[in-house]
Amino acid sequence: MGWCSGTETFDAAMDMIFNEEKSLKEKVRELIKTWQGMDWDCEGESAYWDHPLFREIWQEMYPGEEF
Repeated sequence: MGWCSGTETFDAAMDMIFNEEKSLKEKVRELIKTWQGMDWDCEGESAYWDHPLFREIWQEMYPGEEF
């Protein structure tokens, strides 16, 4: 039986877009956690890897980790 991972990641993205109560930082952190939960392990290949907000969130999630 197949695994419908697309729905989980799509719903996380829609929650991020439509949730007006959360800051952009909170939204991005939730998306990162969702994708990592889906076995995303190539974050460094993202076009946003060097974005200041992504870097800030990454440092908070993984303090002391070199990247």
